[in-house]
Amino acid sequence: MTTLVYHYGGARGASAAKREAKQRIIDAAIELYAEHGLGAVTLKQIAALAEVSAPLVIHHFGSTSGLRTACDQEAARRIYAYKTMAVAMGEQFTFEAMLRQSAAHRPLLRYLTQALMAGGEEVDALMDQLVDDAVAYTTDAVEQGLVRPSPNERHRAAMLLLQGLGAMMLHRQMKRLIGTSPMDDPPEEWGPYILTVFDIYAHGVFTPGAYDHALSQITAPSEAPSAPPQTSQRGPDS
Repeated sequence: MTTLVYHYGGARGASAAKREAKQRIIDAAIELYAEHGLGAVTLKQIAALAEVSAPLVIHHFGSTSGLRTACDQEAARRIYAYKTMAVAMGEQFTFEAMLRQSAAHRPLLRYLTQALMAGGEEVDALMDQLVDDAVAYTTDAVEQGLVRPSPNERHRAAMLLLQGLGAMMLHRQMKRLIGTSPMDDPPEEWGPYILTVFDIYAHGVFTPGAYDHALSQITAPSEAPSAPPQTSQRGPDS
């Protein structure tokens, strides 16, 4: 009977249903925004994919801006969970697992690129969260010996994010120049991309003395940070 919803146990069920509907809305919004862009999707379309009414979307999120914020937070949460899991597994995080997880998170990458292209203050908040999270899981990776320490962990995390997301935004050029793109192709075709990224991260680009030389040219000796300590490295944080 419908009156059971007002009982103690029923109320918990109603609360769970409410959370489920809210999550379906966020999932639907991320999927549609990723495919069509943030400015080309209506709340009515999102409601239809989530199998809820359009007024319920407004009830949960207040506005399109509120829904976008919720999507940003969800995207950042999922990426952080994935990266944290990968670091925790260390060398047990196999190449196959990386490809499988990366493929599963491809809609999030598409969403992030659409959000970055849309711009606005929301992007600043999203990037701040992504950088904070990157510092956290990179610090864990340094402690495990998976990644070299850096004189400025936050700057490094920010630059790696900017480079990685920038590459995803230029995925069509990546496809043309390298022959594959994680945004467009199935994981089994990502070999040239993965090998190139690992080559850059694991072997570096410049010779060992390049950092010290650049440091002497850019920073006065009294202001110079200490050079990154030389530690053993088992592999890069992917």
